[in-house]
Amino acid sequence: EFQENEEPPKVLVTTTFMTPYVQRVLQRISFDYLMYKPCDTGVLADRIRELAIEPGRDILMSRQPQSTTAGMLSSLQISINHKGFQYLQYGLEMYHECPEASMTKTVYPEIGRQFNVRADAVERDIRRAISMAWEKSDHYTWRMYFECDSNGTVPRPTNSVFIATLARRLSMQKRHLA
Repeated sequence: EFQENEEPPKVLVTTTFMTPYVQRVLQRISFDYLMYKPCDTGVLADRIRELAIEPGRDILMSRQPQSTTAGMLSSLQISINHKGFQYLQYGLEMYHECPEASMTKTVYPEIGRQFNVRADAVERDIRRAISMAWEKSDHYTWRMYFECDSNGTVPRPTNSVFIATLARRLSMQKRHLA
C-alpha cells in the first residue's frame, strides 16, 4: 500500500511465454511496459532508464490502467500476446513524442528497426491487432477513445487514426497531470 502522496513504483514486465495465467495476472495489475524475451538489451535499458532514471520524462505519468499505454491497449481488447501489442505500445510512445511523424515513412520503419522486422510486417501486425480487437470489441470502451459516427457507432479506425488518437490521449493526460 502507498500513501496518497507517494508515487507507486514503475513496473516493467518481461516474459518469455504468454500463458493464460500470465494474461490474467497482467490484466489485474497496473504495469507500465511489457516486453517479450528475448528482447534487445539496448531497448530494455532504454525502457528502464525512461521509467526509473528520468523522473521528469515518465512515459506514462499515471497509474490508472486506462492512462498507461499498455492499459489503453488492454482496455480495447488488444491481446498482449499479439506482436502488434508491442509494436503499438512502442509506436504510441514514439508518436506521442513526435506527432508530426509520418506513419509509413517514420513510425513503421523505426518500430521495425527496434524489433528487427520489416516496416510492412509492423504495419500488417498492427492492422491485425486492431482488427482482432475490433471484432471482439466492447463498443462502450471504444467510445471512450474514438468519436462516434452519425449512427452513434465508432467506425473501425485505421492504423494511423488509432495511433494518433491514443497518442493525443496520452498527451492530454500528461498535460493534465503536469
